[in-house]
Amino acid sequence: MAYADAPYQILLVEDCAADAGLVRIALQQQPLPYRLTTVNDGVDALALLDRIDRNEQDRPPDLLLLDMHLPKLGGVEILRHLRSTERCAQMPVVVMTASDADEDHAAAEKHAALYYFRKLSTLDGFLQLGKIVNDILTGRKTPALWSAQEGTIA
Repeated sequence: MAYADAPYQILLVEDCAADAGLVRIALQQQPLPYRLTTVNDGVDALALLDRIDRNEQDRPPDLLLLDMHLPKLGGVEILRHLRSTERCAQMPVVVMTASDADEDHAAAEKHAALYYFRKLSTLDGFLQLGKIVNDILTGRKTPALWSAQEGTIA
């Protein structure tokens, strides 16, 4: 099924309304046609991914923006499940978290997240997420694990 003219489909799994708002602002700063679907807990995210995986009429998202620490079911479980699906397994993922814990970095890398975006304390730092998304979706960056920390991308 061809989707060449359709906007990019982005799935945001984020339980914090303020952070979801910042993601929207960051995406609006980019010259990128997109449709954003937001889910605010891990159980609902898994249900949506399962529905997409089962129904060939549903277009899989082009990108998953995933908070690691969610109610009901965490980001690690979502990543593990995502990678076991038939139609969504290759979906690029940007892990978003306030955590800089080694286990979160390791889980993101183990489950092939393209980027580890640390939620930053400044608006300018958070706006970097829009550039990262734009670069992934337009193919300007090769897959590699990035880490955004206090306004820089490492």
